[in-house]
This record gives sequence, structure tokens and C-alpha cells, in this order.
Amino acid sequence: MDAFKYEMKRLVNDLKITTDYAEEKIENIEAHVEVLLQNSKEIQDSFSVVDLRTQNLEKASKNVEEHVNVVLTHSSEIHEHIKSIAASQKELSDEHAPMKMNLVEGMEILQASYRSLGKYMNELKSEVEEITKEIGKVGKK
Repeated sequence: MDAFKYEMKRLVNDLKITTDYAEEKIENIEAHVEVLLQNSKEIQDSFSVVDLRTQNLEKASKNVEEHVNVVLTHSSEIHEHIKSIAASQKELSDEHAPMKMNLVEGMEILQASYRSLGKYMNELKSEVEEITKEIGKVGKK
């Protein structure tokens, strides 16, 4: 009977050690998640700045185009040159839209991954709490 009691205490102690280890790992994962969130926010902030600068550049380009159109009335050669510049600006603007869409999609994927990781962390935490409760019950017996 003493051997059984000793073995049971040893198993409970092993479970306690395993639970402590799992809790430590969860805390480490949570710390990594916080770092990832901060990095994601910084990236998102950077993209917002880039987007704002692009919009300002687009507005400035439109203003320049209006002034150039006044000059175009004086020279057909300048007019052909300005048409080429306008085509390049449109191409840049057209390329910006898919890049922005890809960025938004990437951020949505990142946010979905974070939510999924959070859900997994909560489930894992609940399991650890249940195991801890069971260990407590077994330890009291």
C-alpha cells in the first residue's frame, strides 16, 4: 500500500512539474505574440505613412499636370511630352492599387492568424487549468 501511495505522489508531482512547464511555455508564447502584435502595428503604421505620402504625391502630380496643360497650348512638342508623363503617372497609380490591395489582404491574414493563435492560447490555458484542478483533486486524495 505504501508503494502505491508513493507511486501516486510521484505521479502527482510529475504532473505538477509538467503543468508548471506548460504554463511557462504559454507565458513565453504570449510574450512572443505581444512582440508580433507590436511589430504588426509598426508595419501597419509604416504602410499608412506610405499610403498618405502616395496620396500626397498623387495630388501634387495632378496639380503639376494642370499647370503643364496650360503650357501645352503653346507647343505641340511639349504636349506630346506631357502625354507621355501622364501615361507614366497612370501606370504608377494603377500599380499602386493592387499593391495596396495585397497589403490589406496580408494584414487581414495576419489579423486572422493572431485571432486563431489567441483562440488556441485560450484553449491551451483552459486545458492547463483543468489539469491543474485534476492534479489538485488527486493530490488531496
